Amino acid sequence: MARTLGAPDLYVQGPGEMGGLADHILRLGATVLVVAEEQTAGVIRGSLERAFSGSGSAIEYEQVSGMCTELEIERLGAIANACHYDVILGAGGGRALDTARAVAADCHLPLMTVPTTAASGAACSSVSVITDKNGRFREVREYAVHPATVVVDSTFIAKESLRSLVAGMGNMIAAWLGARSHQQSDVPNLMGGKGMLSSRALAQLGYDTVLSDGVRSLVSAQNGMPTPAFEHVLEANIFCSGIAFDNGGMTAAGSIANALTLLPKARRFYSGELAAFGSIVQLILEDAPRSEMDDIMNLFLSTGLPMTLDDLGLGDASRASLEKVATAACSPDNFMSAMPFDVSPDDVLGCMLAASVTGHLYQEEGHAEHERAGD
Repeated sequence: MARTLGAPDLYVQGPGEMGGLADHILRLGATVLVVAEEQTAGVIRGSLERAFSGSGSAIEYEQVSGMCTELEIERLGAIANACHYDVILGAGGGRALDTARAVAADCHLPLMTVPTTAASGAACSSVSVITDKNGRFREVREYAVHPATVVVDSTFIAKESLRSLVAGMGNMIAAWLGARSHQQSDVPNLMGGKGMLSSRALAQLGYDTVLSDGVRSLVSAQNGMPTPAFEHVLEANIFCSGIAFDNGGMTAAGSIANALTLLPKARRFYSGELAAFGSIVQLILEDAPRSEMDDIMNLFLSTGLPMTLDDLGLGDASRASLEKVATAACSPDNFMSAMPFDVSPDDVLGCMLAASVTGHLYQEEGHAEHERAGD
């Protein structure tokens, strides 16, 4: 089987880059359909209008319902086909970008993505996570091409919520774990080929970056200004995470995150927050070294990522509910089979409970150290 590497044709990141969107779009076409959630469209519309003023491009807007569902993809695809647009521009978070990707692929149009948060690598990916209208995971749908252009305005994202930046770090950790597991099992990635050294290197780079610069990037975001540390984490969360996800592959951490969406309380959380807890479960499954566990758990402690079932509002979840999550994580719709060893639903259930206890222990230890420092 061939080894493959897929990535966006062009990735651009820096302060104020939203102002140069027209130059990038004109390389792709003149008529643009912007696919975004209502709130995102309201926030960025002025920036887009200024960027495209005098460019000769025609821009139309269509709002995403909030979930990347089959019905929403079909609705927007019909609009795109009827109006003969040249380019799809997806703007916003992962759900809007996944929807825009599916529409562009179905309509055979080039895609530009403009992420407005650093919560995931969706802007650089070639797959869409499909859910039902309530946000329950249904499938990961793979497409033949990556975005033609990704434009990341670091000044804009620095002013967005800290929570989304932190969630992106959780996604990056899960993407690194997935790439590492795929390397060990040597199974095909989401693109149907074997992973390459370059994609594994990017996964490692993203992992190392969020460990070293994660907390410093939060300080930058608190002030609403991009610093070098913030730019580094932005690249890790959006570019490295997306490439690692596609080319490395998803395993236990991502599968558990997907399965947790069966529980209504868990659907209030970002995918990266669910993936953070899933990463702890994967570390328990792997019997990871204490040093590696310490590195990841200390990052989660410092940034506020969920470490326990209580953190996800699931402290009182019934055993039957958690059994459903464990079963779904091991279903053919997920990617548990890509782990380098067999994993059963019972294994997942036991490690979910152990992960939650482990998270509490680290939290208690961190609290005790904080109190000692204050004495």
